[in-house]
Amino acid sequence: CGLYNFRRRLKCFRCGAAKAESETGSNTGVSETQPSGDFYGDTIILRNIAPLTTVEAIMTALAPYANLSSNNIRLIKDKQTGQNRGFAFVQLSSPLEASQLLTILQGLQPPLKLDGKTIGVDYAKSARK
Repeated sequence: CGLYNFRRRLKCFRCGAAKAESETGSNTGVSETQPSGDFYGDTIILRNIAPLTTVEAIMTALAPYANLSSNNIRLIKDKQTGQNRGFAFVQLSSPLEASQLLTILQGLQPPLKLDGKTIGVDYAKSARK
């Protein structure tokens, strides 16, 4: 994919390409007990979701590409209005499954649409440090 993100990882978080052997030894300062960056790799984020979109609508839209339940999807809502804030998280069973789903969704032509809005898809970043 051309994305260079090997500073802390042994493989590309987007496409899964392995780090070259010559780059593997240059991990100075990174201990073996630190997470390799895959600790958030099983979750993707869906952006640009319509305010009235439901978890069921997301499940239906993703059904051809992944076997999901409502427990896998976290739709973020505004506490005061009860409407969606425009994004949702989809947690899959493994980083590999997330990578495969992300590749499929990013390659869709035309792009994934929910309730008339084109949905942006990417890896979710962890809030845990």
